[in-house]
Amino acid sequence: MMAAETKAKKFVGPKYAKPTIKIEWVQEGDDATMDDLISSLANTSLTAKGPWNTYMAKVTDVRWLTAPSAIKRCLHLEVELGDLGTWAPGDAIGIMGRQPTTEVEIITKKLGLPLEKRFRVVGSKGVPENLQSRETGGIMSVEYAFQTKVDIRSPPTKKMIRIMAEFADDPQHKDHLMHLCSREGSDQYLALFKDGTTFYSFFDTYGSSKIPLEHLLESLTPLQPRFYSLASSPLHHPRIGAIAFNVVEFTVKHQDGSDIKKEGICSSWLERICRPLLDGTGKDVEIPLYLKNPGQFRIPQDSEIPLILIGSGTGVAPFRGFIQHRKAEMESGKKTGAMWLIFGCRHSDRDYIYRDEWESYVSQGVPLRVSALFSRENPGKGYVQHEIIERGEEFADLVLNKNASVFVCGDASGMMKGVSEAIIEVLKKYGKMSPEETKDYIAQMAKDNRYLMDVWL
Repeated sequence: MMAAETKAKKFVGPKYAKPTIKIEWVQEGDDATMDDLISSLANTSLTAKGPWNTYMAKVTDVRWLTAPSAIKRCLHLEVELGDLGTWAPGDAIGIMGRQPTTEVEIITKKLGLPLEKRFRVVGSKGVPENLQSRETGGIMSVEYAFQTKVDIRSPPTKKMIRIMAEFADDPQHKDHLMHLCSREGSDQYLALFKDGTTFYSFFDTYGSSKIPLEHLLESLTPLQPRFYSLASSPLHHPRIGAIAFNVVEFTVKHQDGSDIKKEGICSSWLERICRPLLDGTGKDVEIPLYLKNPGQFRIPQDSEIPLILIGSGTGVAPFRGFIQHRKAEMESGKKTGAMWLIFGCRHSDRDYIYRDEWESYVSQGVPLRVSALFSRENPGKGYVQHEIIERGEEFADLVLNKNASVFVCGDASGMMKGVSEAIIEVLKKYGKMSPEETKDYIAQMAKDNRYLMDVWL
């Protein structure tokens, strides 16, 4: 429904609420950049317990893992974890990315706010944690706040649309905004989500709404960390952590049929800031991160337990840490159980990541077996679940008779269903169990932390 059609109607949306925080503008005169401020205050406290209390970690190495012709670009990144805390293979770090200045400017130009203007947030009822900006001593520039504190790519909420309506100068904008946040405008509001509409693009459309900065910062969704499994072991290097990640790029379909290109906030930012290192023109790069609270997806403490490691794409990342860990244990004189890595990607010569390392470990006598599947080179049989079924008797023997632990990591939508069905099939067949007995056995494995999954959508 267009604004002209809704002009004469009165719509009831969420109740307008005043902000509970205030902006105190800071006098100019300090030439230090935001990054200078962060560096001067960095790591004075090594708690790093969450997205708003991070550790500035220096990048020590970055390299491409995929060929230029690969469908997805994949990077290997190593950072100094220093004395951040204890960690183990299977753990993850949270990284706080930055949204591009080009997107931030769409908002700030409409509001007439210079990017470099600085402020602090105060509030009689306290300041939201994301706006406290401990890492900069409580002072933020307008640019830094929109880059790191709030998610300007999230869809506009009805609460935010109601606030925009309150401050819209254009009567047609005001009417249309009130319609969108009302019950009557639910269908049109849901269409925003289907189109992948971001707040910054929505704000650009209704630029007559001059929302006070405190309203925007308090009402926008806090920017969330992106989590990456550690692809290394502290036994290999106690102060260096590694991750592997795809640079996320995708398209969404607009309601007019056109494609809208999107990119991941964190992965694209990491690629941008590491580009000088990749090009050999490098400079020091630091990224804000923290250790995520550990879950159950960890290598068993008993080094003799056999491991079956199933991963596709960057889902193999934590298994690099597992294998490094077992290699270090072997070299220290411990007995180590067999490891079977079942890995899937598209092409053997484009995105078979860490291939050289696997081959090196095998040549050094590490008890590692690698099954690599390539979906574009062997259509219909090039997925990890096909290897599980093809080698079903060996798989079942390791699980049923040798107490192997099974770890699965990767894209839930792309592999999880097929892997689960394959495991059920081979355990039922070679364990001579009924369907119910098989499900009960797998449930007990999960309860005993012998069947663990780390998957994402």
